[in-house]
Amino acid sequence: MPESVQKYMADVPPDSLISAEVTLACAQAKKNWSIDQLYDLHIKPKYVATITPLTSQEKEKIGQAIAQRKETDKRNAPVVEPLLTAQNGKNVCHTMNGVDGNPSSYELCDAQGMFSHDVYSVRIGGIIFLRGIDDDATKGIDGVFYGSPLRLQCEPVNQLADGVTNKTIEGAIQADRISSKKISFDDEVRFAILTNVVEIGRHCTLSNTDGVMAKLDVVSP
Repeated sequence: MPESVQKYMADVPPDSLISAEVTLACAQAKKNWSIDQLYDLHIKPKYVATITPLTSQEKEKIGQAIAQRKETDKRNAPVVEPLLTAQNGKNVCHTMNGVDGNPSSYELCDAQGMFSHDVYSVRIGGIIFLRGIDDDATKGIDGVFYGSPLRLQCEPVNQLADGVTNKTIEGAIQADRISSKKISFDDEVRFAILTNVVEIGRHCTLSNTDGVMAKLDVVSP
């Protein structure tokens, strides 16, 4: 590489977002141009990542944490029939139940259907009077119907994803350790499990100033 070009080149920071891709590319380049003494790749590693095996006590704690999470998921009884089953790319509606368990005059609708910026709405007689995306529904969507303030809230129901094993969590913890995070082992386990939790549905309630008027659970396809 000409000297006039080299003097304007800066070293690639080893902890930059592109450092991994650059390292791979330069490793290949070294093989191809290793005989060229002017080919300076400007690679200066800051540290070498090492994987520390988990102890038997740590593995036991991981097993206990997974078992506890599964028991909590089962105990929470996440969804209750009748259900509104979301459908990808479609707008589906279902009559909400009143507090007495009988069908109400309100309908809950879910558009998009994959729990990723779904649009929730409530209608009566085909007229929509509340609407908002899932993030808004988590906090609560406020509206007014014939002068009466109403609020729709759809709280997420989360569970440990299918197929998550001790090995899954162990691998996640070791990957975090490579990134040099300085946290306690208990926090490592907690964070690794949370990253393997998925949203499977929502508890939706429609309320006025007197309390809950109607409710309905929503589940993914």
